[in-house]
Amino acid sequence: MADSIASDATARPYRSKKQRPWVPPRAIAVAVEEWVASWSHTRETAPFAGTGAHRAPEASLMPLSPASPTTPHTAAAPDSHRTTVMPGRTVLYTGNSSDQDVYLLRHLPFDDTNSFGHSNWRVWKIFADEAAPAYFTSYPNTLLDVCTDIYNLDEVNAMVGPYHSHLLDLYYAYAHPSMPVLEERPCFEACISARSIPASLLAAVYNLGVSFWHLSPLLSGLHPIPREPLYHFVFHHITLEARTPSLRTVQAMLLHMQCPPFLVREPNHPGFWALTGQLVAIAQDMGLHVDPTAWTTISPAERKTRRVLWWAVYMHDKWLAHWLGRPSHIDDRHFSVAPLTVDDFVSGAHPLPAYLSHSIAAFVTLSNLTTVLSSVLDSFYTISQNPCSMTPEEALSRASQCQAKLNESLPHQGSTPLRPSRVINDYALVFAHYGIAVSIQRALFACVGGTLYYDIQRETHLFRNLFDVLEDLLQQDLQGLWLSYCKSNIAMIGSFIITALLSSTDDAVYQTRHASLYGFRSLLYRLAERFEFAALPLLRLNLLLERFADNAAEPGIEGPGCDGESGEDILSS
Repeated sequence: MADSIASDATARPYRSKKQRPWVPPRAIAVAVEEWVASWSHTRETAPFAGTGAHRAPEASLMPLSPASPTTPHTAAAPDSHRTTVMPGRTVLYTGNSSDQDVYLLRHLPFDDTNSFGHSNWRVWKIFADEAAPAYFTSYPNTLLDVCTDIYNLDEVNAMVGPYHSHLLDLYYAYAHPSMPVLEERPCFEACISARSIPASLLAAVYNLGVSFWHLSPLLSGLHPIPREPLYHFVFHHITLEARTPSLRTVQAMLLHMQCPPFLVREPNHPGFWALTGQLVAIAQDMGLHVDPTAWTTISPAERKTRRVLWWAVYMHDKWLAHWLGRPSHIDDRHFSVAPLTVDDFVSGAHPLPAYLSHSIAAFVTLSNLTTVLSSVLDSFYTISQNPCSMTPEEALSRASQCQAKLNESLPHQGSTPLRPSRVINDYALVFAHYGIAVSIQRALFACVGGTLYYDIQRETHLFRNLFDVLEDLLQQDLQGLWLSYCKSNIAMIGSFIITALLSSTDDAVYQTRHASLYGFRSLLYRLAERFEFAALPLLRLNLLLERFADNAAEPGIEGPGCDGESGEDILSS
């Protein structure tokens, strides 16, 4: 009987030489199949394919070819074309602690496509490994309260009118190099034609394209289409898509939260931190937090897409948590995805286009740098661990470890990071480097500032190098999407300079910091005339300085200066 069972089922390899796995009798295996069948028929029966006029098999993801995917239970599907994106179904990752028990699932009698179950509940064995098994469970969308117009592009097309091709031109020219989470344009357009792109993702792409309307020689003389309807359309639809998420949902959310704001406003755009939590949850639903390198059951193209999307989600969560002072949604112990490489963005034998190569290389390095940020947040900025509760020796030790990781994360010339290579993501990378350095410095300042432990020369050198980079940027003519993380890093640097200035107890130190503040503010004025990312840091800096000036004018309140110098003296810059 055991031999017959082994021939009918595809069991996971069992490595133990001393103990063989218990093989269930045939009667139990049959009972399991009958139970699944009876369970599925007691609920609403759903077709395996999607329904509705606008439902189509979802095609390629970066960098797949735009061929319709095959479901894992289709025997004719070769592994090179298998994908977790299925028409009319939602595929969710099964974690080790789940009620389905991955160590039970490995005993199921999978068919020759590594699938088991029926239309309302189906398990797909992705990777049969004793230490890190990978299973996905798929459900028909009709059982998950699906939003029936996910793929209805009519409303979005009506918003952009005849400009859809121009907006794609602008997106791929100015937004895609900074946030390369989509496939190449020909593949993406093929998916649009097949109506296999969710309307939310298409609206997010168009919204980013409209942001650069003035840069199109064909559109610059025309009145731009309004962005607000596209923006609100995306927010509404991605919220509904959380019921039946896919990799496309993750792409739409990432792009939506990188759209330039309509107003100069706080970093937590309405609902963005809550939406970030949803983004991380959907990524984990999709199993993006698990390294897919060994998952040969799915196509190489999807494996690359999964890695790119996970690191894009990781970066967004960590930098926004840093910006807002929130706990990150991602614990570094709970993901296993290997670091990104440029090869993850290469489709087949085709090399990256020249205009993308530098930007993608910087994006890859930024993902690696974000792990250093995570270490800094865990070392200094948790509720239970903050610099004020540490001894100087402990704070200095942690800072030294974080600084060593930071120094290893970027190529250097001496003690200064290499100058950018004249693409936006290179500057974003350098700003991120200085943002982390300042976060280490301000943690030290909170613990040992004003003591002999604190290195004022290091602080001054840090600011001087940053100002050199900002001066260099002002000499460039760069057009494109600046990742929102740039804004946060520049704003934090300004806040720290003011904090340090107000805490100065020595005339020479005060004058040094006053000069840094003066120089930084002057640079922000010049940057804000050309770059959107500088507007909020400048506004924040001016509001703080104006408030200090108001306080200095009130009776009994001494200004932030030393030896009677008032806030107006600072504002005189």
